[in-house]
Amino acid sequence: MNGMHRFVFAMFGMLSTVTSAFIPMAQALKKNQALTGMALILGMFLMPGLVRADIPKSGTIKLTYGFNVSGNVQQFSDTHLFWQGTFKGAAHNSGSDVMKYQSWDCYGTNEIKDGMADANGFCTAVDPDGDKIFVKYGGKYDVTKPFTGEGIYFGGTGKYNGISGVNKFQCNTIGSNAVCTSELKYTIK
Repeated sequence: MNGMHRFVFAMFGMLSTVTSAFIPMAQALKKNQALTGMALILGMFLMPGLVRADIPKSGTIKLTYGFNVSGNVQQFSDTHLFWQGTFKGAAHNSGSDVMKYQSWDCYGTNEIKDGMADANGFCTAVDPDGDKIFVKYGGKYDVTKPFTGEGIYFGGTGKYNGISGVNKFQCNTIGSNAVCTSELKYTIK
């Protein structure tokens, strides 16, 4: 039984409990008022399942991100430093409704030595329904070029429960901000 079936059966179980509590009141009301009340109860319990559509179980999407970057730097020499901090921002998929809008909260590190960077960290993406995706990212790159890396999707909540995938991305910095584009290939089990 998949998650949607469990949800529908759970809602009908709750509905029968709620309905039995309303029967004495419904008998006291006129017939049309009772039907209106039952329609409202049905709508209240079943509408979230209808509004929250399942997303495809696999696919490829393109995302555009904007991040504000802040953190601390520890410098060891003129050519060796270490940064740790946060990236906070938003992502948008303009190609479909899958992962259409998300807020992102990331924590990471970046060691830069002799012009080469090694960046790693973790992110949580949250969509407007409150469902989350968990991502581990990393990449090694020349600091004179855009940051090109890979994000590994390793879990999620709600409609993203069981997600996995690989997100190839490229980021350009503008002051203390970053603008990124990516292509995600995902599956949800």
